[in-house]
Amino acid sequence: MDAPRAVFVHGTGLAGAAAWPRQRDDARLRGSMYLTRPGYGGAEAPRATDWGMERDAVLAAVGSGAHLVAFSYGGLAALLAAAQHPDRIRTMCLIEPPAFSLARGEPGVEAHVAAVAPVLERRGELGPSEFVVALLRAFGQTDPVAPQTEEELRSAEISRLTAAPWEAPLSADAVREVPTLVLTGGWNREYDEAAAALARAGATHRELPGAGHRVQDHPAFTEMLLDLWQEYSAGRRG
Repeated sequence: MDAPRAVFVHGTGLAGAAAWPRQRDDARLRGSMYLTRPGYGGAEAPRATDWGMERDAVLAAVGSGAHLVAFSYGGLAALLAAAQHPDRIRTMCLIEPPAFSLARGEPGVEAHVAAVAPVLERRGELGPSEFVVALLRAFGQTDPVAPQTEEELRSAEISRLTAAPWEAPLSADAVREVPTLVLTGGWNREYDEAAAALARAGATHRELPGAGHRVQDHPAFTEMLLDLWQEYSAGRRG
């Protein structure tokens, strides 16, 4: 079977095609694959982050070659895959990737780590609902609502088991080898600092304000993605 034209990798919330509502219904993206990351499948129990498993899941989906589109935490898996096998990834589009390990020392990233790390250190003492409430408060929400439904509690447990993004063993070599577009919404300092670090390594950074963290929901996103693919339609070496 031929490799998919593109592989879409979700973040820590919605999984699979549900994370990409505008793209899954776009006829121009027919043939794309919407990956479900380890621990997110309906029949699969939530699991602690395994960076090698995350990387390998992306590479298995990419097969012999595909464009790669990754949102938020999924961008870490994409960067790990690109560092391992840049020859199999035609282009990479990263949407607000928390590539904080490449931007340590930047004020926004350090403030984020200082706020969130104490919550992560207590994850073993907290239930899923308690953890998410504490995490949302660390993110700056003043009155977070505790998860209650079965689906919400499952998502909370996934979050509780998710490794700190600044612990991801990232290498800037990934964006030196693969044509990479990084998109941010212009609303968050630490995401902008991570994007700037990737840009210094060779990526192109652009802002699409108006959709917050979910830049893929911006009306201009898909057109920008198609332009990237067209620019490199023959592959990096073509």
